[in-house]
Amino acid sequence: TVTLTGATLTGTAAGNYTLASVGTTTATIAPLGITGSFTAADKPYDGSTAATVLTRTLAGVLAGDLATVSLTGGTATFNTATAGAGKTVTLTGATLTGTAAGNYTLAPVGTTTATIGKATATVTVSGYNGVFDGAAHGATGTATGVGGVNLSASLTLGATFINIPGGTANWTFSGG
Repeated sequence: TVTLTGATLTGTAAGNYTLASVGTTTATIAPLGITGSFTAADKPYDGSTAATVLTRTLAGVLAGDLATVSLTGGTATFNTATAGAGKTVTLTGATLTGTAAGNYTLAPVGTTTATIGKATATVTVSGYNGVFDGAAHGATGTATGVGGVNLSASLTLGATFINIPGGTANWTFSGG
């Protein structure tokens, strides 16, 4: 309801009239549209697209409401679970909270970027141990990734080598 107070009549004919009362009316005040943004944490590869929100920010909130409206909640996800830099992270389901939240409408929250770093594989290699015999010998090994995933197919132990006292053999892990 809108009520007018302190109204007076003006103009050349104002003296011919008395203002008895001013009626009321209604008006609609539409919520102000605002935008939200967020930052996401980098993480090591874990096989999932789950992301963690570090900060949430609102733009367009009136100065008097800054302490009484917040961006909260939601689920953050990476666009893929694979390792890499500058990966897109999306926040869905975020909402406005606080005593002034009803005065605003939230546009879809934008995206941000974060990095999924490569995970560390556990590699076990067993070389030939024995007395020098002049024969070629190889090595055996296993590689295990996040969640016990068997990565042994990506483990390249190289060609066999002749066991020469004081000699070395090189093993490499390919695939990442």
